[in-house]
Amino acid sequence: MIKKVILSLLVSFISVICYLSFVGIKQEIFQEFSAIEFDDISHIELNKTTVKIQGVLTKKTFLEDGFNGRIEINNNELTKKEPMFIELIEENNGYIGIISVNLDEQGSIPHLLPVGVITFYTPKDFSKIVFNIINSSNVIVGPAKTLEEAKVLKDDILLHVK
Repeated sequence: MIKKVILSLLVSFISVICYLSFVGIKQEIFQEFSAIEFDDISHIELNKTTVKIQGVLTKKTFLEDGFNGRIEINNNELTKKEPMFIELIEENNGYIGIISVNLDEQGSIPHLLPVGVITFYTPKDFSKIVFNIINSSNVIVGPAKTLEEAKVLKDDILLHVK
């Protein structure tokens, strides 16, 4: 009798681990906030903008977490293109993310050049974010309403995520 109980508990435990490993736990993400774009070298403010993050974050135990949705920066045309691919790399307390979009208007195969790429750093709840615009020294940080807020928040995010 005890062997059957132990066996059924073991099977249940293995089933839960497999579910968490391969299917994961889904979490709806919706964040919208103001952000500041500035030159990270000269620290000159370039634009005030908004960031909208909407999608489903899937957290898995032994595999990489995934995000299915959209991350848009109001004044950045690259983030408005389709299809958008978002890859997450889990770090200590957050994610390093890569947004890539196909720039070919002819509809070529996704993930082939030419692509546009933006990297980002965010805690696991996507409550704040730093974008690095590839091929420029510009960063976009939110939520922030002033350049000073954005610079402090950028340092804080990078310190805790990396």
